Amino acid sequence: MDLSDHHLCANCGEAAFYDATITDPAYLAMSDETETTAPLAVLALCPACAKTHELIVVRRETDDEEIGTCESCSRRVAAGEPHTFGSDHEVLLCGKCSPTWQDLQSDPETFAILDELLTREQADRAVAHHLAGGGKLTDSMATPSGMADLKIEVDQA
Repeated sequence: MDLSDHHLCANCGEAAFYDATITDPAYLAMSDETETTAPLAVLALCPACAKTHELIVVRRETDDEEIGTCESCSRRVAAGEPHTFGSDHEVLLCGKCSPTWQDLQSDPETFAILDELLTREQADRAVAHHLAGGGKLTDSMATPSGMADLKIEVDQA
């Protein structure tokens, strides 16, 4: 074990040490506010309690409906959380993996609204509208509705 850390024992409250050389983003999110992955919930038992007790994991009751798993990073996406869908409504990307406005500006022909590929002019108008509202090209295009509320006109203005 190169490094160690501890949590309090879930049973008696004493220190329970564990290997801390973990680099999983969800683990790092427990103490790093800049990490965008949802943090893990870590429970541990001290050596004495581990002899007489066990930790059992059960699914938490929640009102958050899961809408799917990000195709890029495999993170679960809950309803109301920023995300995007592909034009076929089958490819789901979380907010972190979703395209940016720069992606739309750079390659508009890969985006579709209502199964119709966007033209360069439509993409330019949408990007200009986003920037005029104070947005940046580096902003994610993800929204809580999966881009359904984005104002990109398909008809010529």
